[in-house]
Amino acid sequence: MERSQSFSNVSTVTLSRVVVGHTKPPVSISQFQTFLSEVEAGDESLQFYLVTQYLLNEAKLEPEVIGVMKKIPEIETLIDMQYLQSTQKITMVDKIMDKSAQMVEAIKDSTGIILKTSELKTDPSLLSSSLGHRSSTISLDSREYSDWILSQKTHKSVKQILQWVVDRYIIPNAPRELNIVSEMRKSIINEISTANPQITVLSRVQQHVFELLAQNSMPRFLRYSTSNIGDDEIAERKREGVACALLTVILIILSFTLPPAAFPRRIRWVIVLPAGLAAIMVLQVKASFCVIYGLFGKIRRKGFALYGFLKGTKGGVTEKVVEACIRTSQLRKSALYTLTGILFGVLVAGVTYAIPYNI
Repeated sequence: MERSQSFSNVSTVTLSRVVVGHTKPPVSISQFQTFLSEVEAGDESLQFYLVTQYLLNEAKLEPEVIGVMKKIPEIETLIDMQYLQSTQKITMVDKIMDKSAQMVEAIKDSTGIILKTSELKTDPSLLSSSLGHRSSTISLDSREYSDWILSQKTHKSVKQILQWVVDRYIIPNAPRELNIVSEMRKSIINEISTANPQITVLSRVQQHVFELLAQNSMPRFLRYSTSNIGDDEIAERKREGVACALLTVILIILSFTLPPAAFPRRIRWVIVLPAGLAAIMVLQVKASFCVIYGLFGKIRRKGFALYGFLKGTKGGVTEKVVEACIRTSQLRKSALYTLTGILFGVLVAGVTYAIPYNI
């Protein structure tokens, strides 16, 4: 079961939607990959899932799913294209020939000559030359041809693809070794070592990897996505928070040390502003979240850009929040933090105002 945790309900952002490219920034497939590779331990699980998803769906001839997977920017970098292209070519031939319905498993003319589809595929003119001008009954069965062309994905080709996947993700100390139990690892290696392994042998590992991503990485990714500032912006909020806290303390001290004529009691309410801002800064630092960025739907992971209104320093870019539920979550968080800061400021100023005397 997929789990999603964040500040508010973002349950519409599921791993199933992310891996097929149905989500928008800041929870797109490319940003999920960036999160896994830069924040988590690595993105090998996502790579493996996308590779196997593409291979399994193409093996089942599901063009709608294939089309979706091909739109994911990362897919071409996740697998050696010489294997991918070999299966693509067969799929394209299959689709064209199946639609045209001009080839059959075997064609027998009146003289008993049998032409195999493998021969026709190589030289379609054999059909007319063998039949000549004589009439003949020809049974065109596109389903039989489709089955035949699929069988041309030879065991050797399938085994090469599987071996590439295993060498990269499954075997111990592989370049992108998956974190899977040893029993499953041994089982997959043994099955692929058989004479005629099937692409579907990867299904169990794919499901296991999907569940791990959904249970472990997705909740952290959603929390990360509902934040909107990086280390440089956080450092700036810390400095601003310290300045506001110091100003609050100074005003409180002045309110009790200066004579009433110089610092009237009603002026103590000005403490609301620095005290409230100090509280907001603390909340922002703790949550890696900027209220101003949240209100305007912006994100800045690197550099500092004065709340996104000026060109940033130290590199980095200001991104836009597009996914609706993330936008709503950030707006709510901004409103809550602002309200909390105001209430804290009013509390501090009210307590200060309630003391009727000067020291």
